[in-house]
Amino acid sequence: MKYKSLKVFLVLAILPLALPLLDDLAYAGSPIASIGYPQIKINGDGSITPTDAPITRSGNIYTLTDNLLEQTIVISRNDIVLEGAGHCIDTPKKAGAGLTIYNRIGVQVSPDEYPDGVVYRKNITIRNLTVLGNIEIYCGDYCKIENVRAENIHIEGSFNTIINSSCGVGLSTNTGNNLITKNNITSLFISYGCYSSKFYLNNFCLSEYPAVLSTISWDNGSMGNFWSNYTIKYPNAVELGNSGIGNTQYTIEKEHYASQLERQYGGLFNVTFMSLDYVPIVDRFPLMYPYDLENDKIALSIPTATSTPSPTQLPTNNTGPEPPRTEPFLTTLAIVIVVLVAVAGVSLLVYFKKRKKDET
Repeated sequence: MKYKSLKVFLVLAILPLALPLLDDLAYAGSPIASIGYPQIKINGDGSITPTDAPITRSGNIYTLTDNLLEQTIVISRNDIVLEGAGHCIDTPKKAGAGLTIYNRIGVQVSPDEYPDGVVYRKNITIRNLTVLGNIEIYCGDYCKIENVRAENIHIEGSFNTIINSSCGVGLSTNTGNNLITKNNITSLFISYGCYSSKFYLNNFCLSEYPAVLSTISWDNGSMGNFWSNYTIKYPNAVELGNSGIGNTQYTIEKEHYASQLERQYGGLFNVTFMSLDYVPIVDRFPLMYPYDLENDKIALSIPTATSTPSPTQLPTNNTGPEPPRTEPFLTTLAIVIVVLVAVAGVSLLVYFKKRKKDET
């Protein structure tokens, strides 16, 4: 019994030594050291905090004049334009003691909160910006995201638009009447209770099954979206005349997280838990070719079909700083550390097992 307790103690003693190093290595590829969680705020009265922030104001237009490193912009004013002017926001990654991980939010639209309720933010445009992280429209209506590149854009509100951007898209519960069109979309989450929103003329290049938990519209009545696996899923689909539209509608499964986990891990969980109100949802007019965002038309070239589409296959619509990449050496070092920890743990187990056998 004492040897078993010692083995557990040694393994638990080794892991805390390795995990902080792996955590630091995960951020070592960033050109900036983690220095906290600073914010630049556009206040309700139109002022900017801090006053020396690299943002100039001309009427209701707030223009970013430099890249932001390890910072977040919080918008608390209606009827404004945040003009990125081609700049980049590198979002906060760590803060506090170096172990607290924050949501990587580059721009957040924040409502007015009062004891008797929340007043939604309205009529905010965010454009011409690259965010190495996420944009969050929290309780915002009639907002517009245009020519933006971000990891994800999350919307909680109604009558918002995402256009000519490259990003993942998330629609929160009870979100409606949003328009998502002419984008390169790399991930997708549609929560329960979403209604009357439309997706069309987008290029979907999804690396995993989408989380689609509500029935919304996937076309405008005559044109749908380009799905990177369309010709793989429907190898016999053909173009209708010269319309650029396939003759087979694209079915999108409305599935629960458990179904995604089962597919991801090859049935490891041995469950099939579909939502009880499951109804097949479809893109009735899927595009045979990607939508050319720059020229605002369906591309004429036939895309190369692959079973594991990559976001790099999508046509680009804007330029800007590339996300920081971790050096191959750091990745290799992290793998080596994990292997060494595993080997050490196994070696200790074998050693104590043999010693116990010798003593008996």
